[in-house]
Amino acid sequence: MKLTLAENIRTFRKERKMTQEQLAEAVSSSREHIARAEAGDRGISLELLVGIANALDVPITELLADSLDSTDRIDESDLRYILLDCSSQEEKIITKTAKALKAILSEHGV
Repeated sequence: MKLTLAENIRTFRKERKMTQEQLAEAVSSSREHIARAEAGDRGISLELLVGIANALDVPITELLADSLDSTDRIDESDLRYILLDCSSQEEKIITKTAKALKAILSEHGV
C-alpha cells in the first residue's frame, strides 16, 4: 500500500508513540500545523520536513518514499517493522548482515 508524505508522518509519529503536540514542540511548530501536514491539507517547508525527520529519527527518504516515482522500488515496510522491534545490537547485526549479503549478490552480478 502506498502512503503519502502526510500518512508517513502520521504513521512514524504514532509508531514512536508521540502526540502531535510533542512533535510540534520538537520542531518548534504548532500542533495545528502538524495536524494540517498529517491531513495533507497543507504543504510543508523543507526546513519543517527536515525537522520532522530528525524528531522522528527517520531518514527523509522514508518519509518521502511512496511519493517518489520508482519502478524498481520494493516494499520496505516489512524491513522497517522488523528493525523497529529490534534492540540496538540486533539492528546492527541485521544491518551488517544485509550489507554483506548485498556485497555477495553484487559479486555474483545479481
